[in-house]
This record gives sequence, C-alpha cells and structure tokens, in this order.
Amino acid sequence: MLKFSPRFLGAALGFALAAVDAAELRLPPFTGELNGVVTRFALPGAPALQWRVAAAAGRDGRIDYTIATDADGVHVRGTAHLAANGDGTWQIDESVVEVGPWLAVLAPWLGSGWNGVTADGKLKLTGGGELRRGKPRGKVKVELDDAIVRKADQGWSLAGVSLHGEFSFETDGLHWASVGPVEVAVRTITTARFGARNLKLNASVDDKLVVALESARLEAGGGELWIDPSKVPLSPPSIKVRMHMQRVGLQDIVALVPGGLADARGRIDGELGLGWSPKDGLELGAGRLGLRDDEPAIVHLEPSPGFLTKRVPERIALLPASAGALARWLSPLNPAYADLSAIELGRTALRVQSLTVEVTPEGDARGRSASIRVVAKPVQEHSSVGVVTFDVNVAGPLSAVLRLGMQDGVSMNVH
Repeated sequence: MLKFSPRFLGAALGFALAAVDAAELRLPPFTGELNGVVTRFALPGAPALQWRVAAAAGRDGRIDYTIATDADGVHVRGTAHLAANGDGTWQIDESVVEVGPWLAVLAPWLGSGWNGVTADGKLKLTGGGELRRGKPRGKVKVELDDAIVRKADQGWSLAGVSLHGEFSFETDGLHWASVGPVEVAVRTITTARFGARNLKLNASVDDKLVVALESARLEAGGGELWIDPSKVPLSPPSIKVRMHMQRVGLQDIVALVPGGLADARGRIDGELGLGWSPKDGLELGAGRLGLRDDEPAIVHLEPSPGFLTKRVPERIALLPASAGALARWLSPLNPAYADLSAIELGRTALRVQSLTVEVTPEGDARGRSASIRVVAKPVQEHSSVGVVTFDVNVAGPLSAVLRLGMQDGVSMNVH
C-alpha cells in the first residue's frame, strides 16, 4: 500500500537514481512528499519497511530531500541536496540497526556456519559524501558497542563485542576501504572447553577486501596471546597467522586435548602457526611450545591401564623360565610396577621437569606432524620410580593434534 501527494510523484520517481542512466538523469523540479510500505524483500523473513521521502526547494535552485526509513530493528534518517542533473551531497544523520533480528534474516545467505547464531546489540551508521549524476561516493562511520554473539548448540559466546571504524566507497558501490584503523574488541570469550578475555584487534581494510591485521592480543589461561601482523582476505575468507603465547596456563592447553592428561598445572611459552578457511576448518602450523621453569608444573594422566605397566614386568625374573617353579619362586615383585600403575591410573601426580611440543605440519625427519616429550617424576616421596620420560608422536593430518591421546604412537622410558 502506498500513500503519496500527486504533485510529488514525478520528483519521487526521479529520485530513484539507481534506476536511471546517469547520462540521461534529470530530476524534475517538484516538491512534496511520498511515503509507503515495502512488504516484500528479496530476503525471506525481513520485516515490513516503512519509508518517507520529502522534497523542498533549496538554495541555488537545488532540491533538499529528507529521507526516513523505519522497520522492526531499523531506524534511518538522512538528507540529500541535489541539482536537477543528480549532482549534490548526501548525509546519513542517524541510522540504528538491531543486530539480532537482521542477523536471523541474513544467516541463510551468510552460510551454514551462521545457522543458530544469535546476537544482541545496536549497529550505528553515520556519514556523508557527494553524488555525481546520482551515484554516491563518500564515507560511512560504523559503531557497535557491548553486543553479544552466541551459538547455544555449540556452547560458545562472545560478550562485550565492539567495532569502531570508518569506511569510504566509490560511485560503483563495490570498492570499500577503511579510513584509518578499524578497532574490534571482545570483553569475554566463552567456549565449552576454555575461556578468554580482553581481545583487542586493530586492522585496516583495502578496496580488495583484504584485512591488514596490525595487532591482535587477548588474555587466556592467566597469560597472553598475540599474533604477528598479517594479511587476511575476506573474499573468500582465509586466515593464516603466527600466534605467540606467554605464561599461558597448561590447564587451558589440556582442555583443548580430549585425552591423555586429566589435569595439569604450570605455564608455557611458545609460538604456533594457525589457519582457518571454510573448506579446511581450523589448521595448526609449524611451531614449538615449552614449559616455563618459574613455577611448578604438575600433571595427572587420564586413567589408562597398561600405558606404563605394559612396558615393565610385574615381577623381576632372577632365573630363566626353564628353572620352572624355582624361577617363579625367585621372582620378587617389581617395586616400580605398583608406582607406575598408580601413575597411569591418575592416582599419583607427576612433577614435570620438562615438556616440549613440536608441530611440524609438513613432517619432520621421522615423518611426524607433531610430537610431545614429557620428562617427569612422581610427586610422592620414596617412590621406586625416579624419572618417567614419554613421547607422544602424531603422524598424518595435523587435525589429529587436537585429539591427542596417549594410547598410540607412544614410547616410554622409566629410570
């Protein structure tokens, strides 16, 4: 349904600048008002959009236009000052978009990864620029503060999300670029396995939609992580960065590994390659992590019967088996067996003397894509086990590193 004043009909139709060839554009010198409701969008689920355009005679024979748009989750106010040939200026005085309702509308167009993602927050847009033959160019400032993004079925959420930046665009509307730094911050990051906070990111975006990450830091596990300056294309999206970590809690690393260690205390430093793409998902790159020595590191193994004890005899054979019953009688219990059993079942903690993680996606000299070496000794006093050294080796796709267990590819020495 449309409502409009007849004397403004010609001017309103002329104001549909995008539908008129720029060389033939000629705005009629009429004034008045046109308003209506758009009930059908190309996006299913989009709310009905109420709009109003008013025109009045301005200075220098130009026309002053006032534009207003309202819908559930959208509020826009703007102006334009145009000559008959479509030259002039435009301004967004006020624009507020509710992120949640429009994310639900856009999610099917953004890809399957956005299904089930919800959000709360208000996106504010302001800006202005020129029109040449009805085609706009200029700058738009984007502001988002204290938003929340979550995906309940996967157990993750981002709280306190903010985005501040200014972007310029040319008359074709396709070439956007940032004007100055774009600042992104997230107060808290929560997942099913770990949490982080105080993410701060500074970047710029060029007209080819390539993001230049200048800095990105966050706090996790009582330590800090950051990345080297990197280029990240957005179309198609692909991330390959170098991540550094300092004093990160070992317990948070263990939380990412669904097997092997039941609990851990201590802190690690190191660096690691990190990548992501829609096709390949999360990928680990070459890197090395090591244990800090400025505070104790304690680990408990996940209960794994036989992990250590299958490599040592329960009894010490003093005579060959051919001695029969005498050999069995003179086979005392191995004092290390019970202690090793307590370690492999997670009943006895280990004080780690050194822990080294090597990630080699292309394979090392032994064909390993990742390896972990642990040198530790039991926490309990008077243990018959002095030092336990074991290696976890992974060969094949590096995605297996995120599922490290201690059942396969393991070698172990006990002293």
